[in-house]
Amino acid sequence: MDLGEAKEFIGRCAGVMKDFRGLKEFREGDNPRRIHWVSSAKHRKLMLMEFEKQRANRALVILDTYLPVGSPEKLDSLEHGISTAASLITFSSRRNYQTSLAAFAPKTLRIKPNSGKRHYFGIMEALARLEPGSRGLDELVDRLDARELHDSMVFVVTLKDTHKNSEALRILSRYCPVVKTVCVTDESFSRFVSLPDDLKAARAI
Repeated sequence: MDLGEAKEFIGRCAGVMKDFRGLKEFREGDNPRRIHWVSSAKHRKLMLMEFEKQRANRALVILDTYLPVGSPEKLDSLEHGISTAASLITFSSRRNYQTSLAAFAPKTLRIKPNSGKRHYFGIMEALARLEPGSRGLDELVDRLDARELHDSMVFVVTLKDTHKNSEALRILSRYCPVVKTVCVTDESFSRFVSLPDDLKAARAI
């Protein structure tokens, strides 16, 4: 995934949070799924919940680095995963999102949300030094602070099929307004990915 693909992908995924604003009387054409039944019973008429939309201002990239023991042939997949994570972080930074990163590298790597050049290059350096992990996505998600997820757009970059990560994705969906998965071993994923220049230089050292 190069920066152009990251731009298109993030543009499709950019979501909104919804903050509760209040109640109003239900009218024909309103979404019945927003009926607040407790208030409706109290007022003896259908009451509808109103929300204000607010753009998510954080982008969290969760990189699944798990490689089974004795599978050196999958190292290329890990490189694709790292470059994809770098592209997502790069373009998110350019759109003024506060970016953050979570991975096993192989120890737990958690870079908190922030912005600015120093923060960006810190993430690039961490990705450049990243090694395969021995623990999976489920355990990584368990270590995340749910309070940091509610206003984040989350990208899960994984080396295995989505259905194998279903439990972790279900947990993330509880807290996050937007959760999108990129599986770098999927047939539809381009095998010719471009690393950002910052990451190319770092991994060459």
